[in-house]
Amino acid sequence: MKRSIEWHETVAKNFTASLRVKYNELRRVRAKYDRMTIDHNFYYSQIAEAVKQGKDGFDRHRFMKAHKKEANGNSK
Repeated sequence: MKRSIEWHETVAKNFTASLRVKYNELRRVRAKYDRMTIDHNFYYSQIAEAVKQGKDGFDRHRFMKAHKKEANGNSK
């Protein structure tokens, strides 16, 4: 069906807005994925270190906390 140029321009602008929303969603998902990957890798490091130290368990949120801050570039 034939449509006016104005109609096509409106559709194109809406398409651009939708792409912008999807791009921002993608950035948020990618940032979350990156954080989860860091946490995943650190978790395996904790397990390996606990085994190395002969521990029979550990608190995931406290064990090697200083190492995680160093790995993330934090000094606090």
